[in-house]
Amino acid sequence: MIRHVILLLLSLSTVPQAKEPVVIIAHKQVADDSVSAADLEKIFTIGRQRWKNGQKIVVYNLKSDAPSKSRVYKYIHKKPLELRKTWLRIQLTGEGKAPIAVKTEAELLSKVSSTPGAIGYIRAESVDASVKILATIR
Repeated sequence: MIRHVILLLLSLSTVPQAKEPVVIIAHKQVADDSVSAADLEKIFTIGRQRWKNGQKIVVYNLKSDAPSKSRVYKYIHKKPLELRKTWLRIQLTGEGKAPIAVKTEAELLSKVSSTPGAIGYIRAESVDASVKILATIR
């Protein structure tokens, strides 16, 4: 009996845990209602700098290597170093500005909710009614 309990516990510990959803959030007044992975990739590489209604996009990014950050980067098929190089080139050539880095998801949520045109990402459990959800990464 003890052997069966031990085997059961061992098998449960090896079951992969579901990844927590990450949401792409935007300021409530952003005209767009959704973004695709391709749209998001363009936004994060500064290839798209305006929303469909012409409003300037302000991108917020987490400084840390949070799981939500790596999920977004994977979703848009970009590696952190690749994005940093792109942002450095864009700033040096004057084509645009790199995303604004913040320390925590709470700070990112606050900045997106208070900055017209803003976009960012947080864990789905952290979202509240102060922002609009444009996409969910599962």
